[in-house]
Amino acid sequence: MTHGTSPVALSRGIRGFQRPLYEVERSIAAVADAQLGLITLTQLFALDLTQDAVDRRVAAGKLTRVYRGVFAVGRIRLETRARWKAATLALGHGSALLSHLCAGGLWEIWPKPQGQPHVVLPGNGRHHRNATQGDGIVVHRMRSMAPSDGNRVAGIPVTSLELTCLHLASVLSRHSFERTALKAVRRPEFKIEEAVALASRSRGRPGIREFRAVVERDLTAELHSLSELETRFVLVLRRHGLPLPEINRDVEALIVDAVWHSARAIVELDGFAFHRLPRDLRNDNARTRRLVLAGYRVIRFVWEDVVGDPARVAHTVRRFIEPGRT
Repeated sequence: MTHGTSPVALSRGIRGFQRPLYEVERSIAAVADAQLGLITLTQLFALDLTQDAVDRRVAAGKLTRVYRGVFAVGRIRLETRARWKAATLALGHGSALLSHLCAGGLWEIWPKPQGQPHVVLPGNGRHHRNATQGDGIVVHRMRSMAPSDGNRVAGIPVTSLELTCLHLASVLSRHSFERTALKAVRRPEFKIEEAVALASRSRGRPGIREFRAVVERDLTAELHSLSELETRFVLVLRRHGLPLPEINRDVEALIVDAVWHSARAIVELDGFAFHRLPRDLRNDNARTRRLVLAGYRVIRFVWEDVVGDPARVAHTVRRFIEPGRT
């Protein structure tokens, strides 16, 4: 197949010419192979099949209806991505984009969601004539969509990483959204300038306040975080209005997790992966002694501290870096 040429265009026959059955089968397979095992009724008609011919193939098990106007080739159990692809095909090839939690799952910034696919379409609030919520698809509408609002991942049309984050801001808790958005920001596909532009033209949209709170702030500390524990620690500091430290910086030829140089204060975060063996404890103690002898004060937190009691962690850090406060 020539790169950039649609499978339908390559396999379309001459109208009125009866092609051998093996050629028809091969053409159907070529289209389906390019679409995660799926084919639409429009594409079947483009291959010169009639409605009766399609119905016979469904009855024989050669085609399995997934959504209205969308079929899987053969009797197959569709994986999640194929069902997401089917939803975009059912709502109009080229205009429907996978969205919300499903888009987050496709972009791998949110655990793969279950349930009905969510799809966004340009236009007003009326449902598309080919598929509705009753057909197993949740349809969202956006009155204005820019070309940059769409992308493709694994052959599936999907909202851009930036727009996906805006949608997630409207359905996730603030804390969950912050962590998810930071996963997105670390991906090379995320463009901060596009996110800022999206925020400026999205006034009044659900989730816009939470979205802007992330994309319009200095993310240096979060982007220097190398672990989930470090990211969560920085978010705790932000939520409690504490000065942010430098993250993963060199102090006395050691890379420390968080340092406030002006306060000569260091926080070390002990994740289970690197602090579970006796030699790890010896190494931690040796690091602490070296830093203390260099004039730094050091305290340590573990995952259970940061995740289980963030308010206490914030209170402790405030007293640690601002000794005159209680």
